[in-house]
Amino acid sequence: MKKDTKEVYILDKIDQELSKIALENSYCITSDLIFENYEVFAERAKKHEVYGAFIERIVHNKNDNKCIKDIKKELAIRQIKSRKLLKELGTIHAAFKTNGIKYVVFKGIASVFWKCCSLTEKVNTDFDLLIMPEDLEKAYGIVATLGYKMAGSMKEDYSMRLLAWHGCTWHKGEYSIEIHHRYDNYGDEYKLDAESILKNLQEVSLQDVHICVPAVEDQLLLLCIHMYHHEYRGMKFKLKYQREIDNLIKNNFINWDMFKNKVHRCDAKFVVSYALYFCNETYELIFKKRLFDKTLLDDILPEDFDKRKNQLAHRQFLDTRSFGDWDEYIIYWEKRFGYDWKGGYAQRLFSDENYVALRFFCLCFYYSVQSRWRKAYEEFNIKYDERFFY
Repeated sequence: MKKDTKEVYILDKIDQELSKIALENSYCITSDLIFENYEVFAERAKKHEVYGAFIERIVHNKNDNKCIKDIKKELAIRQIKSRKLLKELGTIHAAFKTNGIKYVVFKGIASVFWKCCSLTEKVNTDFDLLIMPEDLEKAYGIVATLGYKMAGSMKEDYSMRLLAWHGCTWHKGEYSIEIHHRYDNYGDEYKLDAESILKNLQEVSLQDVHICVPAVEDQLLLLCIHMYHHEYRGMKFKLKYQREIDNLIKNNFINWDMFKNKVHRCDAKFVVSYALYFCNETYELIFKKRLFDKTLLDDILPEDFDKRKNQLAHRQFLDTRSFGDWDEYIIYWEKRFGYDWKGGYAQRLFSDENYVALRFFCLCFYYSVQSRWRKAYEEFNIKYDERFFY
């Protein structure tokens, strides 16, 4: 059913307002649009995984709307949960340190330390830990003594570690741990082992809890890879990934020469260029100014970047009007929302999730037949298991 003009206008404004809240901490919220359409805002914020940032920003608004009272209660609960999460990480840190295991927690809590987001935003009760491959057996024993149980057999764990950057997940009540021994999957174009990150780790204190985090340049590299895997590979377009990269760049001193050297050493030129290019494009789209000077990418931009940015991976399995073209569906976007975003990337970032899912339902099939995975099965004699795929 065709949407009326008023509804189209509100939907468009909501996307813009939510983007400003997520991508710029100094943005001053003055619009009544949020409170007039709070449920829609909240739903969009959760979809983009910036709900914590959203409610933290509007709770101080002087509006007497009932939702403010509910938000204050919810924030109090989130603060308790996030503090418990940090305390649990502190327990893991102490156990690893006592047993001589070098590790970093990356993404998640590390993003809090590097001012990518607030602790209250991090209520997902999972940890991503990176350790040396030779410490895996010892680390497994430690988390087991802390009450965690592996979600799978040791055989499944071994098979997964041959193909991917971590084995089976460990669970204890509401908490879960992914123990990574590297940060690339079998067949990835870039190579990033644990040693290159762990040699620059920093032991820090966050709200009086000791943890180990990557150096800021390594954290930026890991966040770029994370965004690349979820967007370019997984078709999950969320403001969360851009929010954390934007804030990391704005709130920290980054040695760009050191960062670029890391990018070249692990052959991650396209991966990093992809993430930074589109963070910059989206920021300019929303705020009419760049996050950083585009010449910053000159030393790492691969020769084929323009060609590759105009398509998404796996497009050969889609129809001939492939959604893989960055500018392909701008006509659809204009008709649906009545607004010209002047670029193809924004359609994905703000498009209807169900529509995007409909276009890419065949991706799971792609992973099951893609040649690099077939080659891995043959090489390691691994039986097909759909849990290997994301």
